[in-house]
Amino acid sequence: MLLERGTPLMKRFIALCLCGLSITASAQLKYSDTKYGVSFQYPKGYDLQEGTLGNKDPGLGYLGPTPMEFVAPGGVRVVTVETPAGSYPGTDFVNAFFTVSINPSSTMSECGQFTDEHAIGSPKEPVKVISGVEFHGAGISDAGLGHQFGGTYYHGFLKGVCYELGYGLATAGNGAVDGMKQVDGAKVLSTLENILKTVTIRTPARGGRKG
Repeated sequence: MLLERGTPLMKRFIALCLCGLSITASAQLKYSDTKYGVSFQYPKGYDLQEGTLGNKDPGLGYLGPTPMEFVAPGGVRVVTVETPAGSYPGTDFVNAFFTVSINPSSTMSECGQFTDEHAIGSPKEPVKVISGVEFHGAGISDAGLGHQFGGTYYHGFLKGVCYELGYGLATAGNGAVDGMKQVDGAKVLSTLENILKTVTIRTPARGGRKG
């Protein structure tokens, strides 16, 4: 059936389409940090924590807290977004996160490196350009006693400050628990990658040490 422009049926069809677009847009929240100039969009319902993560944060479960991968001391956690607890019942899911940190004490050379503890032997990721800044990435992983963690971290140097953008997924069980299914890791990580795609960075008001 053809819909003619201006007909009530056509108007109703357009209204339904616009409503669908509105729902999609409203499913995203925006985070903006005025101190470090970082902005991004993240799914509504996800948990957002500014600053240092407390001891009650799930982190990587048995494998420890959510890491920062700076080789130079002085890293500062800016914000972390985590998948809500209970999002994947009956699976080996522990936690998934997207995190932003900065290090004003890092040189440009140091900023291009990652902590060997997690990144050693990991493949380098393609360079991403965010707000005109090149971000170099590396795969990050860890495992122990049936627990696994995998993710990707990126470092970019802007006006004397090293910016770190990271995301990852932690699981537990490794098929050893009856009735426990493996979470769809590709689906979980895809959501985190979509957060990364929305990141913008403004020039900070004050820089740190130049590399």
